Amino acid sequence: MDREIAARIRRFKILKRMLFAIVFLLAVSAGLIWGPGWIQPAVKRSEIRTAKVDWGPIETGITGSGIVVPEFEAVLSSPIDARVIRI
Repeated sequence: MDREIAARIRRFKILKRMLFAIVFLLAVSAGLIWGPGWIQPAVKRSEIRTAKVDWGPIETGITGSGIVVPEFEAVLSSPIDARVIRI
């Protein structure tokens, strides 16, 4: 048979949950307040170069020689008769 949980135990569980929530919120708040102060950039602002960029096409070519070999090959089967016309 089920018995009712004692009021003292219920209060203790509620207080425990509230304490956990408060500690969690304090930890998150502390991280948001003091966190940015702990992060520092590795590059000095004077070492960064910036420039204005023009909009337009990029033209370049790559040359190479050799044989193109596929990385992997696979055989695909189909439940119906079909053929590949173009890839």
